[in-house]
Amino acid sequence: ARLRLLGMLLRWMQRLGLLTLVECIASGRLREALQLLPDLSAPPFSPRDVVAAIPEGARRGRVALFWGCLAPILLPNVQRATVAVLRSYGYEVVVPEGQTCCGALHLHSGLRDDAQMLARQNLAAFANYENDAIIVNAAGCGAVLKRYPELLCGTTEEESASRFHLR
Repeated sequence: ARLRLLGMLLRWMQRLGLLTLVECIASGRLREALQLLPDLSAPPFSPRDVVAAIPEGARRGRVALFWGCLAPILLPNVQRATVAVLRSYGYEVVVPEGQTCCGALHLHSGLRDDAQMLARQNLAAFANYENDAIIVNAAGCGAVLKRYPELLCGTTEEESASRFHLR
Protein backbone atom coordinates (compact mmCIF):
# COMPACT_ATOMS: atom_id res chain seq x y z
CA ALA A 1 0.00 0.00 0.00
CA ARG A 2 2.88 2.37 0.80
CA LEU A 3 4.52 1.66 -2.55
CA ARG A 4 1.26 2.30 -4.40
CA LEU A 5 0.89 5.59 -2.54
CA LEU A 6 4.48 6.52 -3.34
CA GLY A 7 3.91 5.59 -6.99
CA MET A 8 0.79 7.75 -7.15
CA LEU A 9 2.64 10.67 -5.54
CA LEU A 10 5.59 10.34 -7.93
CA ARG A 11 3.23 10.06 -10.91
CA TRP A 12 1.49 13.31 -9.98
CA MET A 13 4.77 15.06 -9.24
CA GLN A 14 6.06 14.01 -12.66
CA ARG A 15 2.88 15.18 -14.42
CA LEU A 16 3.07 18.56 -12.70
CA GLY A 17 6.77 18.95 -13.49
CA LEU A 18 7.74 18.94 -9.83
CA LEU A 19 10.17 16.04 -10.24
CA THR A 20 12.10 18.02 -12.85
CA LEU A 21 12.21 20.98 -10.49
CA VAL A 22 13.40 18.83 -7.58
CA GLU A 23 15.99 17.23 -9.85
CA CYS A 24 17.37 20.67 -10.73
CA ILE A 25 17.60 21.68 -7.08
CA ALA A 26 18.79 18.33 -5.71
CA SER A 27 22.35 17.12 -5.69
CA GLY A 28 24.24 13.91 -5.06
CA ARG A 29 22.40 10.66 -4.61
CA LEU A 30 18.93 12.18 -4.63
CA ARG A 31 19.56 13.71 -8.03
CA GLU A 32 20.96 10.41 -9.33
CA ALA A 33 17.95 8.51 -8.01
CA LEU A 34 15.51 10.94 -9.62
CA GLN A 35 17.30 10.59 -12.95
CA LEU A 36 16.77 6.83 -12.80
CA LEU A 37 13.00 7.07 -12.48
CA PRO A 38 11.14 5.77 -15.53
CA ASP A 39 8.35 7.65 -17.27
CA LEU A 40 5.47 7.29 -14.83
CA SER A 41 2.75 8.61 -17.12
CA ALA A 42 1.21 5.17 -17.75
CA PRO A 43 -1.87 4.50 -15.65
CA PRO A 44 -1.44 1.98 -12.82
CA PHE A 45 -2.06 -1.69 -13.57
CA SER A 46 -3.38 -4.05 -10.92
CA PRO A 47 -4.01 -7.78 -10.71
CA ARG A 48 -7.73 -7.01 -11.02
CA ASP A 49 -6.98 -5.82 -14.56
CA VAL A 50 -5.77 -9.32 -15.47
CA VAL A 51 -9.07 -11.02 -14.58
CA ALA A 52 -10.25 -13.22 -17.43
CA ALA A 53 -6.97 -13.06 -19.32
CA ILE A 54 -8.21 -15.84 -21.55
CA PRO A 55 -5.86 -16.89 -24.34
CA GLU A 56 -6.43 -15.74 -27.88
CA GLY A 57 -6.75 -18.60 -30.33
CA ALA A 58 -5.74 -22.14 -29.44
CA ARG A 59 -4.96 -22.66 -25.76
CA ARG A 60 -1.33 -23.65 -25.18
CA GLY A 61 -1.28 -23.56 -21.40
CA ARG A 62 -1.76 -21.63 -18.21
CA VAL A 63 0.82 -19.42 -16.52
CA ALA A 64 0.88 -17.63 -13.20
CA LEU A 65 2.26 -14.10 -13.16
CA PHE A 66 4.34 -13.13 -10.16
CA TRP A 67 3.16 -9.59 -9.62
CA GLY A 68 5.96 -8.17 -7.51
CA CYS A 69 5.85 -4.91 -5.64
CA LEU A 70 7.80 -2.42 -7.77
CA ALA A 71 7.22 -3.49 -11.39
CA PRO A 72 3.48 -2.75 -11.45
CA ILE A 73 4.08 0.69 -9.95
CA LEU A 74 7.17 1.81 -11.85
CA LEU A 75 6.62 -0.16 -15.08
CA PRO A 76 2.90 -0.89 -15.46
CA ASN A 77 3.19 -1.08 -19.24
CA VAL A 78 5.63 -3.97 -18.88
CA GLN A 79 3.01 -5.89 -16.89
CA ARG A 80 0.32 -5.04 -19.49
CA ALA A 81 2.57 -6.08 -22.37
CA THR A 82 3.49 -9.34 -20.64
CA VAL A 83 -0.16 -10.31 -20.23
CA ALA A 84 -0.96 -9.29 -23.81
CA VAL A 85 1.96 -11.24 -25.31
CA LEU A 86 1.23 -14.35 -23.27
CA ARG A 87 -2.44 -14.24 -24.30
CA SER A 88 -1.50 -13.75 -27.95
CA TYR A 89 0.61 -16.91 -27.77
CA GLY A 90 -2.31 -18.88 -26.38
CA TYR A 91 -1.66 -18.76 -22.63
CA GLU A 92 -4.21 -18.13 -19.95
CA VAL A 93 -2.70 -15.75 -17.40
CA VAL A 94 -3.58 -15.83 -13.71
CA VAL A 95 -2.31 -13.65 -10.90
CA PRO A 96 -2.54 -15.68 -7.68
CA GLU A 97 -4.19 -13.81 -4.84
CA GLY A 98 -2.27 -13.43 -1.63
CA GLN A 99 1.17 -13.12 -3.18
CA THR A 100 3.45 -10.45 -1.81
CA CYS A 101 6.94 -9.04 -2.16
CA CYS A 102 9.47 -11.71 -3.19
CA GLY A 103 11.77 -10.81 -0.29
CA ALA A 104 14.79 -9.77 -2.38
CA LEU A 105 15.32 -6.46 -0.62
CA HIS A 106 14.92 -8.12 2.76
CA LEU A 107 17.35 -10.90 1.91
CA HIS A 108 19.94 -8.48 0.53
CA SER A 109 19.62 -6.37 3.67
CA GLY A 110 20.30 -9.35 5.91
CA LEU A 111 16.70 -9.72 7.07
CA ARG A 112 16.56 -13.47 6.41
CA ASP A 113 13.61 -14.14 8.75
CA ASP A 114 11.52 -11.51 6.98
CA ALA A 115 12.50 -12.93 3.57
CA GLN A 116 11.49 -16.41 4.75
CA MET A 117 8.12 -15.10 5.94
CA LEU A 118 7.47 -13.53 2.52
CA ALA A 119 8.60 -16.72 0.76
CA ARG A 120 6.16 -18.75 2.83
CA GLN A 121 3.32 -16.38 1.95
CA ASN A 122 4.14 -16.64 -1.76
CA LEU A 123 4.37 -20.42 -1.64
CA ALA A 124 0.93 -20.53 -0.02
CA ALA A 125 -0.50 -18.13 -2.62
CA PHE A 126 0.80 -20.14 -5.59
CA ALA A 127 -0.04 -23.56 -4.06
CA ASN A 128 -3.71 -23.13 -4.99
CA TYR A 129 -3.00 -22.58 -8.69
CA GLU A 130 -2.24 -25.22 -11.28
CA ASN A 131 -0.02 -23.70 -13.94
CA ASP A 132 2.63 -24.63 -16.46
CA ALA A 133 5.05 -21.88 -15.47
CA ILE A 134 5.53 -18.87 -13.25
CA ILE A 135 6.33 -15.71 -15.16
CA VAL A 136 8.37 -12.94 -13.50
CA ASN A 137 9.16 -9.54 -15.02
CA ALA A 138 11.59 -8.31 -12.38
CA ALA A 139 15.03 -9.91 -12.56
CA GLY A 140 15.65 -9.42 -8.84
CA CYS A 141 12.41 -11.19 -8.00
CA GLY A 142 13.19 -14.04 -10.38
CA ALA A 143 16.61 -14.53 -8.81
CA VAL A 144 15.16 -14.72 -5.30
CA LEU A 145 12.23 -16.94 -6.30
CA LYS A 146 14.77 -19.44 -7.65
CA ARG A 147 16.52 -19.33 -4.26
CA TYR A 148 13.39 -20.20 -2.24
CA PRO A 149 14.54 -23.85 -1.78
CA GLU A 150 17.86 -22.60 -0.36
CA LEU A 151 16.13 -19.89 1.69
CA LEU A 152 13.75 -22.39 3.25
CA CYS A 153 16.23 -25.26 3.58
CA GLY A 154 15.67 -27.16 6.81
CA THR A 155 12.15 -25.82 7.31
CA THR A 156 8.79 -27.53 6.88
CA GLU A 157 8.32 -25.60 3.61
CA GLU A 158 11.53 -26.91 2.01
CA GLU A 159 9.71 -29.53 -0.10
CA SER A 160 7.07 -27.11 -1.40
CA ALA A 161 9.82 -24.56 -2.13
CA SER A 162 11.61 -27.18 -4.24
CA ARG A 163 8.44 -27.83 -6.25
CA PHE A 164 7.92 -24.09 -6.64
CA HIS A 165 11.50 -23.77 -7.87
CA LEU A 166 11.07 -26.46 -10.53
CA ARG A 167 8.11 -24.86 -12.29
